[in-house]
Amino acid sequence: MQSIALDGDGKAVSADLAARGKDYLCLACGSSVRRRGGDWMRDHFYHLQENRACHLSQKSETHLYLQLHLQKLLPPGEALLEERFPTINRIADVSWRRYKILFEVQYSPISIEELEHRIEDYRSIGWTLIWILHTHSFFKGRPSREELFLESYTHYFSNHIPRGAGTFFDVFWRGKQIPLIKEGVELNAPLRVPRQDSTWGEREKRDLYFKNDLIDDALRGQFSFPTVEKNRGYSIKRYAKSAFNLFLESVFNQ
Repeated sequence: MQSIALDGDGKAVSADLAARGKDYLCLACGSSVRRRGGDWMRDHFYHLQENRACHLSQKSETHLYLQLHLQKLLPPGEALLEERFPTINRIADVSWRRYKILFEVQYSPISIEELEHRIEDYRSIGWTLIWILHTHSFFKGRPSREELFLESYTHYFSNHIPRGAGTFFDVFWRGKQIPLIKEGVELNAPLRVPRQDSTWGEREKRDLYFKNDLIDDALRGQFSFPTVEKNRGYSIKRYAKSAFNLFLESVFNQ
């Protein structure tokens, strides 16, 4: 169900705040949409004239909520939803023009080939793509091939639910064992990778990182290890240190 549309001033409006009987514009196709819903159906927008070709009709409510949530995290007026890039035939979920950053929400499964194509397409026109993988399809106990592929690129996870709690978090898998996890990544605070720094690993393809993620902790030397010493026969603290050292080795030439 489509939960976001544009008002006459081009501002994003969620369906639960929209006026009934008033025309709004679809983010994707520009057609007229209106609010509907009631006791047995969540408020959403519907096209006055059915348009099955509109790709927003294929997006989940959580996907659309995350797009709006990301836009609200960024400075007012700096982020666009569903911006078209005709030269590469792409439509971005959220674009931050000030930094030429794109956020791509991934709620459903996706192939490595498509991940790579989108990254390279946007990079070819000077934009950096940040993947936001939702726990509906990702972070399921063991890393998927797609998650392992993205470890060389900037990406984060989300467990947000519409109009509810959630967080953006960073993950590093130590092989296929227990991962390092850092919650509370601040996606409105990008930091450029220090390319002139010789410690940055050659295998890394990241253009930037964000405040309060694992790389930020590593560069600031502020990674905090668990205080619990014993669990299932091994030291959690020793394991965390070992996993973090491996993380450093994968990102930096340590």
